[in-house]
Amino acid sequence: MPALPGPTGKVGQALARIGTGPWFAITSDLLYTVGTGGAGESGELVFGYNDEPGDFGNNTGGYQIFFAKVEECICVLPPLITGNSCATTAETIGFTAATFAPPPDASLSLSTLAPGRDATHVAVFDVAAGDRQGYSATISYPEAFVWNGFLATLPGNSRVGTYSIDFNLDGFVDYSTWIRSTGADTAYADIDLSGTPTPMDAVITRTSDNVFTVLAPNGGDQDPATNDQPFSARITVTLFAGPLTNPPTPGPVSVGLALIAVDPDTGGADDGQGTPPETFSVEQALDVGCATNPDCDDADACTADTCAAKLCTSTILPGYDGATCAFAHLLASGLCAADTVDAKLDTAMDAKVTKAKGLLEQAAASTKAKKQRALTKKSDRQLAAVLKAIKKAAKKSKITPACSTTLTGLVTTQRTLIQALL
Repeated sequence: MPALPGPTGKVGQALARIGTGPWFAITSDLLYTVGTGGAGESGELVFGYNDEPGDFGNNTGGYQIFFAKVEECICVLPPLITGNSCATTAETIGFTAATFAPPPDASLSLSTLAPGRDATHVAVFDVAAGDRQGYSATISYPEAFVWNGFLATLPGNSRVGTYSIDFNLDGFVDYSTWIRSTGADTAYADIDLSGTPTPMDAVITRTSDNVFTVLAPNGGDQDPATNDQPFSARITVTLFAGPLTNPPTPGPVSVGLALIAVDPDTGGADDGQGTPPETFSVEQALDVGCATNPDCDDADACTADTCAAKLCTSTILPGYDGATCAFAHLLASGLCAADTVDAKLDTAMDAKVTKAKGLLEQAAASTKAKKQRALTKKSDRQLAAVLKAIKKAAKKSKITPACSTTLTGLVTTQRTLIQALL
């Protein structure tokens, strides 16, 4: 591939061309108008990179290139449109004056409305080219929802949700990134796909009780000179099940959403000067309650889940089947969530719990009552030894008090199931 002339002719520079047209350098705010490249500019969009001929074999790594078609232009972006060039083009081809109003098809849905269940939350809304960009969104859940925290099931910087964009509203996602945790009450949408928080990323913060604020720097495009949406799109924000638990009792609830536009003076936060940013608020009504038994599925193979009067009940399967199955709770990874389990304790627990499970499986298979009882007692004694190991580790500060409480509760629950068989 021939070297590019001038300051763009850098080794490793990402390149593109249309059909047999000329190669051009890809930059973060590139606006490329089809028809300006001369003869042969039609056909497939091809990507490449600049390098010395014969020097390709020593390269490592890769490229991530994101682009979107906006009316008559293509903006190449990493990963969202930056600069005001696309917005300027949009304004010249007939968009109406900027507005800031509730999206007509906005919705919030939960994977389950069953009381006391952890649900996946999905918010979907459309933005129209020429509309005012949003700077912050505040989502308010009723106090009856239980906040477990972004670190409820996984450690920091884990994937707790997704942020996706359908640029051309054809029902297919064109861009998607992870929402990652940074603390119990904070997370970020990894807009630049770096895997770490950067100034480009949208930040999610639990500000009080069940109130969450999302801040999008400069309206999400990193350009304070652009106040209006340069393209139409459908945005989907998903929060995986775990951080938020449904209210424990059935009944109607309302989730509130308040949005603040970018300040016309700054293209970002309100500076208190000149024209203030526009705002609006909407509410989404939800009816918490189950309708059928499948609504109450707690994803636990060891329980029978039933729905009655909009309330869910989950009970461990009876007999040896339930007690044996429940060992899966003790053998799961991440028992203490964000806390680290001492390596020595973890090894000892795994060995003794595995042995206890094997003994109980032997007891379940036995047809002799005396042998069955003896094996069941041996299984229980293995767990008694686990409790002693947990207590010893806690006393030596090898595990946190919270982790000690969690492990003790899990082992005690399992012993209760086993002792009920004696």
